[in-house]
Amino acid sequence: LLNAASYFQSSTFLVVGRPVDKLSPEKPRLASIRTSDSGVYGMLPVVGLAATMGFIAAGRAAVQRRSLGSYNLDTRMPCGEETVMTEEEQATWLKEKTAALEELMPMTDQEFLDEVEELAWGWGRHLLPFSDKRRAECADHKRKLILKQKELFKTLRLWHPLVLKYPSL
Repeated sequence: LLNAASYFQSSTFLVVGRPVDKLSPEKPRLASIRTSDSGVYGMLPVVGLAATMGFIAAGRAAVQRRSLGSYNLDTRMPCGEETVMTEEEQATWLKEKTAALEELMPMTDQEFLDEVEELAWGWGRHLLPFSDKRRAECADHKRKLILKQKELFKTLRLWHPLVLKYPSL
């Protein structure tokens, strides 16, 4: 342990990159940062300057993008000319598409009621009675909401399949 302590106090440890014989033994010195061996230390200001310039350029580009509006902010994708339909044409188009979807995903009244009851059981989680007392009320409310507007939810189910799972949205 004494050898290690004397090594750390010696001039060999304090001076890096210089021969020991050229130093005076009575006055140890620390090596300066600007030695020929300190190539890494000499590059630190250059790297810092490059990083700063990069951050400035990125911030400037973000400001220009916001002011010029280079992003496409239109929510609709252009796909040809817009079609203008009257109310009757819209109603017939909706009936045709709904009938086509009904052929793909048929559901009888009994299947619909069974699905609503299964969802109500899942919303209520009746086998976990002590975690939330309003769960049963919420499940009952959602079930009644669906059953009051049965035809609407049957049609919406074709266009948005998750509408039965989240009826209160």
